[in-house]
Amino acid sequence: MDLSTVLLKAFNHKHIPHIYHTIYEYVYDLANTAGIPEDIHAKLTKEFTEITVDVDGKTRYTVEGKLHRLDGPAVIGSYGVKAYYMNGKRHRLDGPAFINSDGYEAYYVEGKKHRLDGPAIIHTNGSVEYWIDDKKHRLDGPAVIHPDGYRVYCINDKLHRLDGPAIIHSNGKVEYYMDGKRHRLDGPAIIHSDGRQEYWINGSKQTRWTGYYLCGWLSSILHKRQTS
Repeated sequence: MDLSTVLLKAFNHKHIPHIYHTIYEYVYDLANTAGIPEDIHAKLTKEFTEITVDVDGKTRYTVEGKLHRLDGPAVIGSYGVKAYYMNGKRHRLDGPAFINSDGYEAYYVEGKKHRLDGPAIIHTNGSVEYWIDDKKHRLDGPAVIHPDGYRVYCINDKLHRLDGPAIIHSNGKVEYYMDGKRHRLDGPAIIHSDGRQEYWINGSKQTRWTGYYLCGWLSSILHKRQTS
């Protein structure tokens, strides 16, 4: 009995459904490396994949009731929508897991927004968002960028920036944050577009004069330490 026949018999034991995915994925990889005949591989795939088409023309690939496909998108919409899933979670390693015909793209790994070499979310208007492990995160620049100049700096999903404002609004307003809290020692933490200023330290709002003198005092101490 050859390997292909053994695998087919193994797949017919439907009293062990909890191992379907494991065997299916193994067979898929094996087909590419061990040279299982295409007709046998197609039969194995068909054995476990259910393909449905909605009234609106959307095609779904499911295995055991979960969106799942290894060799392409598990959801194909009639207007160019493509979504990649594995075991019911959005997942793709070699490109965006969700693609819309209007240009929107989203990168997911195991159901989490994730991309290391660029923005994980690309909006149709040109806005981009950087995510790692489902958290807004970027070390070398803003994690959110809008075409109108709006910028947001985040590390591990917290507003954070050491060398400038963490939020830059398109109207000129700026906000300083550290570790998710409004914070600035050498000046106002919020500067409104009309010139109004707010002083915040470690998430606590200060009165104008308290903030002004406290920030000035702390700034002078830091300056002395840096120059000594």
